[in-house]
Amino acid sequence: MIVAWAAACQPVKQRFPPLTRDPSVGFLRAEVDTASAALAAALEGLPPKAGQSQAAIERAEQTLGRLSGYYLPVFEARQRAYNAYELASVDRMQAARSELDAVEKILLAVAQAESDHIARELQEPLDLLEEARLALASDSGTGEHLAALAEYLSLMLLKGRLASG
Repeated sequence: MIVAWAAACQPVKQRFPPLTRDPSVGFLRAEVDTASAALAAALEGLPPKAGQSQAAIERAEQTLGRLSGYYLPVFEARQRAYNAYELASVDRMQAARSELDAVEKILLAVAQAESDHIARELQEPLDLLEEARLALASDSGTGEHLAALAEYLSLMLLKGRLASG
């Protein structure tokens, strides 16, 4: 009787669905596009001898280009890598694989659109992604590989300004 009571008092572990986040950054992309268009219009309206203003606007355009072409896609890829980790932790392996497919598509698009230096920088996360895929398929060390990918993408965001010029 005491054994039954003790067993009944044990906390029940409930599995909750993973807390994935929508990695879409469309709202940010729209703001970047609006700001870029405004800067382009301002640049066209400047008189030919407005050197300092023109240089400032060109720097702002370059910054928005980095935001749109590097930071936003890498941010989305990082979020999808974290989602894959969360999904794999509750044995939703197909959904985790889908997130990894999206990460690969994003990273390859950035590699094609950016400089050769950035393309080389993206080789490491692409290698980590492949290792994570293999781990998912073999069910060995999946969490470690997915975490390594997400953490590397976070590092890329932190050092992005250095990498992108």
